[in-house]
Amino acid sequence: MLDPELFRTLAQAGHKAASPDNLQAWRFEAVDGALHVHLPREGRLPTDVDDMFSLIGIGCAVENIVVAASAQGHTASVTVDRQPSAHGERIAIVTFAEGGEKDPLADVIDRRCTNRKPYATERMADDVAGRLESAAAAVGARVDLLHEDGERDRVGSLIADNDWIRMSHQPLHAELFDIFRLSAAEADRGDGLDLASLELPGAAGLFLRLVGKWPVARVLNAIGLAKGFAKGSGDAARASAAVGLITADTPDTAGYVASGRALQRIWLQAAADGMAMQPIGGLAQYLTKVEREPEGFLPEQAAHLRTLKDPFYALFPAAKDRTLGILFRVGVESGPPLGRSRRRPLDTVLVS
Repeated sequence: MLDPELFRTLAQAGHKAASPDNLQAWRFEAVDGALHVHLPREGRLPTDVDDMFSLIGIGCAVENIVVAASAQGHTASVTVDRQPSAHGERIAIVTFAEGGEKDPLADVIDRRCTNRKPYATERMADDVAGRLESAAAAVGARVDLLHEDGERDRVGSLIADNDWIRMSHQPLHAELFDIFRLSAAEADRGDGLDLASLELPGAAGLFLRLVGKWPVARVLNAIGLAKGFAKGSGDAARASAAVGLITADTPDTAGYVASGRALQRIWLQAAADGMAMQPIGGLAQYLTKVEREPEGFLPEQAAHLRTLKDPFYALFPAAKDRTLGILFRVGVESGPPLGRSRRRPLDTVLVS
């Protein structure tokens, strides 16, 4: 049996992991000495493709569990075995053996958080970049980093060219505004994206409530609202030391879990090296979705997304034969984040 106190400690570490849009789409269960990680039916992004973002989130949680177990005197092994379960789908089984060395990244689990502020743009040292690359390789994934100003400008333009679609297509717009928590009462739910974690003042909630109404957004999009929102995403990529792309070996559950483990481990390593990070989710997701589920976009949007493919792979040529995971930006922060994403109480994600 997995000691109840150890189970809660490890589940708490998993619950602190990076979570796409802070939806916390995971459940933790102790089963015969192992820790099972489930993907629940609720909490998934309705417009996700093949659950890629939810599975990346599961991978983040799994890696935190592995790292935290080392601090408790245990070596953890991970098996990805997707099966239907009473709690949605079981995705991963983590087993434990006594012994092994403590992973130094266990000391920064509590420090990791999203920082959406601009970063210093000076090129990171080669040894720091090497540690980020090794962090991905350690869990069977790959990261490619763009360091040069021109490269970051080009990928920033691609990100902006992609992100306006989320504001300009009604199903994607509805999903986005369902994730926002625009009042103190909504933020108290402990999930989603509140104003502080978005680096926005309280007054911004009134504006976002207005543009959260699709008829209003549709009118404002005609005069550039969607493109204006997207420009901020592109500018953020430029205001960094590097932009990274995580890719996996295979286009399946195991590949997406590996991408998530890599994202979490890279983020922990960045925190240990005194750097900030922010995931950039839309571009890799939409390039994947337009190939597998083009009906999820308006025809003109799908056509536009396909024009981004060649310049994207020109920047990341090694990704052509791999499975896209997620982009991120990294660098030395200009200041601490305005707020951290909240989490629901641990008991809400435990399976009894």
